[in-house]
Amino acid sequence: MVPQDTGWSWMVLIGASLQLMLTIGILKSSGILFVAFQERFDSSATTTSLLSTVQNLTYGVTAMFVMTIGVKLTTCRNLVFLGTLLNSAGFIITSKAVSIDVLLLSYGVLNELFQCVSVACTFYIVGCLHDVTGNYVVSYHLLGSIVILGGIIMLFLPRPKTKEIEIT
Repeated sequence: MVPQDTGWSWMVLIGASLQLMLTIGILKSSGILFVAFQERFDSSATTTSLLSTVQNLTYGVTAMFVMTIGVKLTTCRNLVFLGTLLNSAGFIITSKAVSIDVLLLSYGVLNELFQCVSVACTFYIVGCLHDVTGNYVVSYHLLGSIVILGGIIMLFLPRPKTKEIEIT
């Protein structure tokens, strides 16, 4: 049995938090990418919004299989590595997309499928490496990643220009 809450488990938690920050950053950029996808592929808002629906559906179905079957067939380390590698390949395919249909397949299905493999296993690893407080650690991992990412992003956002209003 692996000793819990000692040694490298906290480094794994830090690495998992960094991975989640990048993943959430990609997901949160969907609003910006929505407009860019519409302009590039000259697609309607309805067709382009299918992208998030396909992503959510793919993530939900994939997570169920990864968490029940995938972690029993191979190690989480292999799944995270494979998911990250194939997710990168999915982004390369997405960058070469020529139509909204190809984008739905590459960005909507492939990227989300492989992203789910790595993220679901990351939660599994974090939950297994910590003692009785495993559920709390996973919650802090998720919350901490979101808060830290939000703070970092807010530093680089341009500040709105304010107009001085004269009161007469």
